[in-house]
Amino acid sequence: MEKYPKTMGKIQEFMNNGVYPGFSVAFIEGEEVEKIVEGTLTKESDANLVEDGLFYDLASVTKAFVTSTLLVQMVEKQEMNLDEQIIKWFPNADTRVTLRHLITHTSGLWGYIENRNELAPDALIEALATLPVTETFHHTVKYTDTGFVLAGIILEKEFGKPIADLFDERIARPLKLTATYGSVPSEGCVPTAFEERRGRLLQGEVHDPKASILQRRCGSAGLFATLDDCITLVQLYLHDGTLRDFEYCSAEMMQSLLKDWTPTRQAGRSLGWDMDRVGEQIWLRHTGFTGTTVLMNLTTKQAMILLTNRIYQYEDTPSYNQLREELIQLYEQEAFHNMTS
Repeated sequence: MEKYPKTMGKIQEFMNNGVYPGFSVAFIEGEEVEKIVEGTLTKESDANLVEDGLFYDLASVTKAFVTSTLLVQMVEKQEMNLDEQIIKWFPNADTRVTLRHLITHTSGLWGYIENRNELAPDALIEALATLPVTETFHHTVKYTDTGFVLAGIILEKEFGKPIADLFDERIARPLKLTATYGSVPSEGCVPTAFEERRGRLLQGEVHDPKASILQRRCGSAGLFATLDDCITLVQLYLHDGTLRDFEYCSAEMMQSLLKDWTPTRQAGRSLGWDMDRVGEQIWLRHTGFTGTTVLMNLTTKQAMILLTNRIYQYEDTPSYNQLREELIQLYEQEAFHNMTS
């Protein structure tokens, strides 16, 4: 999109500097959508080009697109009470922790789980639910996967089916998405990384260890989606919960995501989404470890979706996170300029 020359330049610069071998990006301005797909699937000289329509392992963007999106509707319909204590579903959990704590990363649940990646699904769930509550409880956002893993299991217990099935029934099918929990045929998927622990290239197989154990039961990671799938999901938000003939939630409920949903209402987290303030505007955002980023402004109807497989060749996560923040801030500034110029 001609409106974002600086952002596109930075995305291409990162690719040329080896941060990722290729990318799929979409810019949304109201009803206008532009998709740009460049680069290769891997860093090898004979690698195939990235094509539109390939699936990406979204990693933690699953939290926003699956678990948080489901909860938007469930909360409005009063099917779920965010202030319910989680001992209702996990009898051995700390009595102070609520579902709201889990989905705003304020539960304080923290600690080492021995042999975590070798545990059976139910053993992993029990270990996560009984982690100790630390001093960050209630008042500080401490980002972890734990809350969303447990939130996914809570929805499974409440509705009698895995969270992946709830996503399919309530979101994917009505929106005609191709997005799905793995496994995805490798020929239709961008390779995520060579996994040393598993001794093979992950291509259509989920990267996250907890999602690998829990599969369709995982609320924190596991969704594979194309750029078009992500565009449709973002448009559901930008269109205030109603897209085409699909009415998912009210405009009031969707707009409420621009408020602080943490227990103290002062910790700066929405219902499953992080919040950036640029001028007087609030951006909702979520990122994924594999190299995925979603940013959207419900007020100005602007969004950027960037899908990459950065961990295939750029494993320095702290350095990558700094580069990602640089890109996010650059896009937000360009978007703000576009709306005010």
